[in-house]
Amino acid sequence: MDDGSHKYLNVKTIPAGHCLGSVMFLFEINNQTILYTGDFRMNPENISAFGQLHKDNMPIKINTIYLDTTFQNESFDNFPRRKDSIRMLVNHIKQWVDGEPTNRIALHTSARYGYEFVFNEIYNILNMKTYVSDDKWALYSKLPSVKGITNHSEDTMIHLCEKRKWREFDHSKCLPEHRANQKYLNVIFSAMRHRSMDNENSPLDSRDGVIYVCFATHCSREELNFFVSYFTPDKVVGFRDQFIPKAGTKRCHVFEPTRTVKIRKFNNNNAFNKIDPSIVNDLF
Repeated sequence: MDDGSHKYLNVKTIPAGHCLGSVMFLFEINNQTILYTGDFRMNPENISAFGQLHKDNMPIKINTIYLDTTFQNESFDNFPRRKDSIRMLVNHIKQWVDGEPTNRIALHTSARYGYEFVFNEIYNILNMKTYVSDDKWALYSKLPSVKGITNHSEDTMIHLCEKRKWREFDHSKCLPEHRANQKYLNVIFSAMRHRSMDNENSPLDSRDGVIYVCFATHCSREELNFFVSYFTPDKVVGFRDQFIPKAGTKRCHVFEPTRTVKIRKFNNNNAFNKIDPSIVNDLF
């Protein structure tokens, strides 16, 4: 915005779908529009839901996109929806905890945060919260949207394990109520392990008392290509690696067959219009 004597930088925040509270930044100045994605995961079906990225029900013109290219390698062409992975996992969790009174679940994550959807989804389906340590409770207890956690280990059969080396780890160090006779089903969340996936692959790999769950908090290669081709920016700056588009990618036929997306109405007259929580939930 330019009133003749002053120039204004307009900044909008847009949910990034990476973790709770993560956002993309949309900068508008001097007739230039720049989108910085930061770490993000955007499903193709959801892009059209964000009013800040559309005008008159069409994608806005973006001059430059600074793009998270964490998983642009061909080995990561496809990732399942996170909600699909978790709902399948919940069935295994239920079978395990229903098996024996001493059966327990240990969740192992590849990052300290970003799994709030997992806790909530387990709680929504099984009515069972996940025990977290004091340091995580100090944060999560202040966030009303994270309902699936507790700081009372005796109230649940599931806990978030603090160590990645689960085969060598004594759960008594992260569970005050640990008992020697307890048997653990270890659940490991990862994206790096799940290479060369397609729509026919299961997002879960179960073996020897361990379930490996495909849980990606960054876009797959196909999702990146769809995102870029949807907006057709003049320039793409990849981070951490240079963006390499898939040959022949165009907005009209990124997927075969093309997917139908629904434009949701957005009140452009209200600069402080809040994002519908259901849209954020759909990102997962």
